[in-house]
Amino acid sequence: MHRAQSGHSANFSARQGGIYSRAHRNFAVSFNDFLFAYIFVRPESLTTLAVGLGKMLIGDIFPFGKMAAASLMMAVPVTAV
Repeated sequence: MHRAQSGHSANFSARQGGIYSRAHRNFAVSFNDFLFAYIFVRPESLTTLAVGLGKMLIGDIFPFGKMAAASLMMAVPVTAV
């Protein structure tokens, strides 16, 4: 193993904790936004797209086509930026 290769693996090992904590924080913040909209926004016309997508599930029935279209609508603005 060359010296440059061993340094690269040491840097990656040192970054793993930061990567894990950032991923955990991002998940927690996004789930918090979902819960806030799900609990406190009462009129159906004011709910966010993510909450509407979650409310589409009725028991074990999944309207797959509508859910796929709503998921695409949520992903397009994020990828456009």
